[in-house]
Amino acid sequence: MILRRKVNIRNSVATRLLKVVFCFYIAFALLVTLSHMFIEYSYQKGDVNKSLVEFQPTIESTLAMNLWHMDDQSLKSTIDSIIKIPLIVGIKIKDESKNIIAVDGVVSEADFSGKIEQDIDFLGLKSNINDLQTNSYNLEVFQHTFPIYYRYKGQQRLLGEVTLFSNSSVIFDRVKVQFLLLVINSVLKSLALWVFFLLISNYILRRPLESIAEAAENISVENLSDFKIKIKSAGNDELSVIENSFNEMIKKLSDSINKQKGAEQNLRENEIKFRTLVENVPGVTYRCINDEPWTMIYLSDEIENLSGYQRSDFINNNKRTFASIIHIEDTTFISKAAEKAIKNRTTYSFEYRIVRANGEIRWVYEKGQPIFDENGELQFFDGVIIDITERKQAESEIRKLRKYLTNIIDSMPSSLVGVDESLKITQWNKTIEDTTGIAAVDAYGKSIEDILPQMQSELGKISCSLHTRTVQRNQIKRGVDETGICYEDVTIYPLIANGVKGAVIRIDDITEKVRMEEILIQSEKMLSVGGLAAGMAHEINNPLAGMVQTVNVMSNRLIEKSDMPANIEAAKEAGTTIEAINKFMHIRDIPRMIATINESGKRASAIVNNMLSFARKGSSEKATVNYIELVDNTIDLAVTDYNLKSNYDFKQVDVIREYKDKTVFIECEPSQIQQVILNLIRNAAQAMQDAKIPSPKLTVRISHDKDTAMVKTEIEDNGPGIDKETLKRIFEPFYTTKPVGVGTGLGLSVSYFIIADNHNGEMHVESVSGQGTRFTISLPVNSIKQQIGV
Repeated sequence: MILRRKVNIRNSVATRLLKVVFCFYIAFALLVTLSHMFIEYSYQKGDVNKSLVEFQPTIESTLAMNLWHMDDQSLKSTIDSIIKIPLIVGIKIKDESKNIIAVDGVVSEADFSGKIEQDIDFLGLKSNINDLQTNSYNLEVFQHTFPIYYRYKGQQRLLGEVTLFSNSSVIFDRVKVQFLLLVINSVLKSLALWVFFLLISNYILRRPLESIAEAAENISVENLSDFKIKIKSAGNDELSVIENSFNEMIKKLSDSINKQKGAEQNLRENEIKFRTLVENVPGVTYRCINDEPWTMIYLSDEIENLSGYQRSDFINNNKRTFASIIHIEDTTFISKAAEKAIKNRTTYSFEYRIVRANGEIRWVYEKGQPIFDENGELQFFDGVIIDITERKQAESEIRKLRKYLTNIIDSMPSSLVGVDESLKITQWNKTIEDTTGIAAVDAYGKSIEDILPQMQSELGKISCSLHTRTVQRNQIKRGVDETGICYEDVTIYPLIANGVKGAVIRIDDITEKVRMEEILIQSEKMLSVGGLAAGMAHEINNPLAGMVQTVNVMSNRLIEKSDMPANIEAAKEAGTTIEAINKFMHIRDIPRMIATINESGKRASAIVNNMLSFARKGSSEKATVNYIELVDNTIDLAVTDYNLKSNYDFKQVDVIREYKDKTVFIECEPSQIQQVILNLIRNAAQAMQDAKIPSPKLTVRISHDKDTAMVKTEIEDNGPGIDKETLKRIFEPFYTTKPVGVGTGLGLSVSYFIIADNHNGEMHVESVSGQGTRFTISLPVNSIKQQIGV
């Protein structure tokens, strides 16, 4: 400020007051106080250094145990205890390689390295652990460094070194009472001098100052433009200068305030707009410097909700850097993305993870751009950070659900094919992939009729299901393989989701089901015929027995025993002789006719007996027999039977016997089992010789499965085989492929009945036309006999 009038220094109020009061007091007080403080500080400094040395043995032994056992928790506790010693304000520990492993005793949560890396706090003055310099503090720092040895049985090993820190604040704490007394003394002296000062200045300053105070109380922004102060001064001294200067200042201030009001109004309006804009941004807005810690110049308040830390902690790295909360695995690609944006002068966006104050991991999306000055130099980054954790969690759940559903679909035994409205494949599960050999990646997007030609007949039903939104079912023939005709059950389910039309086609192989239904139908036929056979047998058996008996009596009277006295007497009464009658009968071939009638009666009786066996269980008792011997005897019987009674030479058949065991005992009706075995052997031999097989061969295999307690018999030939249609009806009663009068069609049906019903066994046949036939019989084994080795 420029003074309008000069003031004689001898008339100055300051000069008169300083001469009377302050010259002597200030010089004397400063000299005494500083001298006393210097002497006490020097003494205490030496005592502090000495005390640091005295702590060495105790601290060395304690820390040696912690470092030797690598116990971070105990090390933290020990360092915390050391820091609590009033003399010690800091501690630094290095290992034997001079690497800092602990500072100020705070143990890091990153315990995997075994190192302790935290900041040390000397009375609120922060220091970097890797750059600890004594000249970085406003207070004088004292330190004592000594090695740490682990000693055991006279031996020692260097573990590192420890540096203890103290500073002048400790000395100040010790001498604060003395300094307080000095201050009190100075204050008392000041009070005395101020009393003297007030008495002197009362007259010189009171009246002018009252005028100034009165003016200060009355002045305001409203009356600033026309306000003037009038000081009652004694002359041309500082007070009169103040009067003129104050009035001139008021005038200038009034003009300045008027201008500032307009600027402040604009500033408030802009600030309101900016805050409203920032508060409505769904995330954290920021401005940061392009450096390693990403030093933040500005951050919005939303950072507190996102990170759990105070906004002020990040500004200019006050307490922590923004880089410190970025997940360690994401730091590299963030730096590369920023470098790319700077190089290309484009915006950047990326997703990464941050670690909240409570240790929780949060996903964020960041978008921003580098800001350059007029010279093209990078100034800072501006951008926004949005919390996307819920979106990430939802995406993760969707991926898990999609994988779960895919596993369910792939685990289903049915073939599932998804199609869209244009019949393009959208879903292809593992079952259809295994069935067709077409991978899912090769099927997606292709037309279903191109990938599955057998579905061409179902295209109309698929379209109908899509338009009518109804389920369509159909059974189709897939084709023919080595086992016969294959069947598939096709079900079409329409799907409508989010306006997108489509369908799921379920394809099930029901070949076995169809074949089982055919077997059940055949079984029902057999049961029906069995009931019919029982009724017919009872009705036919009685007259048939009378007929056979009468034929036998006629044969005895006329042929075999014609010389009986009763026959001779009857011939005489009739006027003839037995010889004449015999001659007549031979001329008319009567004996042959009687023999034919007798043979036909026996054949009819055999048919009736077979029908009875088919309709009900036999009445004979079961016995325990050696099954191997039973089968051997049956084969021998078949050879003899064919040699004597049939036109087929069984000796031409090569019979191979494959027995895994010498003795297998079963409980059965031997005659019935022999009947079954004999029937199968006869059929095989006859079929091979009818087909004129060059080298007929019959193989009989017997094996004992101890796990299922069943004995299995396989009778296999190399004959002409059986066609598929005959194979379906082979056990059906009265079904035969032999000429009329040669076969009755009851042999195999009765055999099946004997094995399945009478002996709780199983019987089935396998055959391929032109490749032979194999009958398999499974019977339960007498387990008690087997265990005792009978």
